[in-house]
Amino acid sequence: MVNFNPTNDAEVTTDLLKDPLVKANFKVLEEADVSFELHLNPWQYPDALEILKTVPNLRVIIDHRGSPSLADLNSEAYLAGMKLFAALPNVHFKVSFFGFSTPTRNPAELALVVEKAQACINLFTPQRCMFATNFPVDNHVDFGAWTMKDLEKTFTDIAAPFSAEERAYLWCGTALTVYRMN
Repeated sequence: MVNFNPTNDAEVTTDLLKDPLVKANFKVLEEADVSFELHLNPWQYPDALEILKTVPNLRVIIDHRGSPSLADLNSEAYLAGMKLFAALPNVHFKVSFFGFSTPTRNPAELALVVEKAQACINLFTPQRCMFATNFPVDNHVDFGAWTMKDLEKTFTDIAAPFSAEERAYLWCGTALTVYRMN
C-alpha cells in the first residue's frame, strides 16, 4: 500500500512513491516476476506512472479503481489518469471498493460509480479488468456497510453493456490470467 493521505491515515507518514529505495525496488519486483497490487490515491497517479514506465514487465494491478472520491469521479483528471495507466499494457484494473466513493449508495452517486467503472473498463479492456471485494472493509459502517448482495448487483450493473465473453473476463478470467492460476 503506497497510498498516502495523512487526513485519512495518520500512521502513514511518508509518500512512498517519492522514496528512491521504493522506486528502485519496483525493478526488484519486476526481476522476481511477481504481481504488484498498487493501492494509491488520485494525486499520486503522476508519480506512479513515472515509476511504472520503468518496469514494463511487472504485472501491476491498480486496486480499488484507483481510490477515487466522488469529487475525483466528477473530475476529468480521473479518467485522464486512468487513460495513461491503460496505455501501459502491463497494468490491470481492479473494480472494487465502491463504498469509498459512495458510502451512502445514493442512486445518483451509484450511477456515476457504475458509469466511471464502465469507462475505465473500456480504457483497459475487460481482458485487463477484474471485479473484486474489499471485505470486510466493504461492510464497515464508514464505507456504507455494503453487503455481498449490494456488491454483486453493482458488478452486474457495471457488466451489463459488455458481451458474455467480456463479462467472463471481469468475473474471473482476468484474475486467473493475472495471478497465473489454473
